[in-house]
Amino acid sequence: MKTLISILLSVGSLVMLSGPAVAQNQLLSKDERKLVAKYDLSKVGYREIGRGFNMMSPVEEMELGSDMAEEIDANTSFITDPQLVDYVNQLGKRILQHSDTPMPMRFKIIDNDEINACALPNGVVYVNKGLLLAAANEAELAGVISHEIAHVAAHHTSRTSSKRQVLGFVNLGVTMLTGGMTQAISQPVMGIASQALALKFDRNAEREADLLGMQYQYLSGYDPGAFISFLERVSKNDAKQAKWLERMVATHPATSERIARAQRVIEVLLPPKADYILDTSEFVDARQRLAQLESTKLGLGLEQKPVLRRIQLQTTNFYAE
Repeated sequence: MKTLISILLSVGSLVMLSGPAVAQNQLLSKDERKLVAKYDLSKVGYREIGRGFNMMSPVEEMELGSDMAEEIDANTSFITDPQLVDYVNQLGKRILQHSDTPMPMRFKIIDNDEINACALPNGVVYVNKGLLLAAANEAELAGVISHEIAHVAAHHTSRTSSKRQVLGFVNLGVTMLTGGMTQAISQPVMGIASQALALKFDRNAEREADLLGMQYQYLSGYDPGAFISFLERVSKNDAKQAKWLERMVATHPATSERIARAQRVIEVLLPPKADYILDTSEFVDARQRLAQLESTKLGLGLEQKPVLRRIQLQTTNFYAE
């Protein structure tokens, strides 16, 4: 059975809505109105995001994150340049102010060319160097960091782990209740079923992180359409990036599905603005500093002030094409 998010953001139900129509909940189905209420943009920080089945206490969740961070830190090479570290942390903290989590968070840069980022349940976010190089502007980078903050806000690690644990109990119960040839048949079948359910948990978490992340990105002043442009561009880029996307398929929805859902989030949940921040001089400076460290020429054009993209409010297309 599809989740509420899946129903709302179904590709087949895409309808272009004008800003006033969305504001008045016109043309929205019953399920869409429920989702608008659940993810009410005006109540960010006071919503029940992350509530639901969870076998971990807050203390256990923090301990899990600390254990994971300790292992990652012991086996990972980091970029510790003060300018870059400060830039990423300032960007992350800006977005954090417009999120659903009061947890203080830290942002670290991994010296790895792969386009990736991950967040731990204790509030540590790892951003790969490759992501900084792949982002065309600060709005795109903000979109990915917002996505990771959303995972923490929604307690996805502990909630998904809890659901997987329950699946393990179910498998054990089936094994104990069957024997002989029945057991030989049931174990592979249950293993496949459990894996499918576990992947569904992961993908639903990614769908919610996309939705929440775009809201945080939007409230921080950035163009939420930049998250879409990032997915589109990376999916069409070189072989290394394509392999990264292939590895994500197991736990992430298909890129085309994510793009369609993201477009629907903009239409339904994010009222259009006249201006968004697309790029900043701080981002340009950080990229140039990284280029110096990597001895790479990026060929960037310098901008000494935030770049704003003006939108004609009369149109129904709320992001740059």
